[in-house]
Amino acid sequence: MKKHLIVVMTAALITLSACTNDKAVSESNNPPSTPASSTIKEDALFRYADLIPDPKEMFDDITIDISDQDGGKAYIFFINNATEEYFLDYVVGCKERDFAEVKYETGESFGAYSIGGKYWVEVHYSEDDGTIMVICQKSKNYKPTEES
Repeated sequence: MKKHLIVVMTAALITLSACTNDKAVSESNNPPSTPASSTIKEDALFRYADLIPDPKEMFDDITIDISDQDGGKAYIFFINNATEEYFLDYVVGCKERDFAEVKYETGESFGAYSIGGKYWVEVHYSEDDGTIMVICQKSKNYKPTEES
């Protein structure tokens, strides 16, 4: 009987500690609307996708093709079935996520640094094939704008 009780208590303790660790990992892995200028730990849990808007949450009738998986040197993906309006909305979303140091912005291209210049995002729209290409990565040649 004592042996059975010890086994049950040990299993409960292991389960509780595993649940606690899962919660900590999921909270740090997917913080709610973390702006790019926030302090981000550079570890295995870092994701560029946390810095930019999620197109699946913005647009219903799209598909996504990932060219370069998140977690490496960059996160590159294509939004298919896109319109110019989707492009403009996505650019606004990037600006709202603190990519506000704009280097260029046209009707088909956008490039900006995060506030403080640690990260870079590029968004390009192709009307010909209805795609938006998004690249998010660490900044390489950051120089503050005159307003910074």
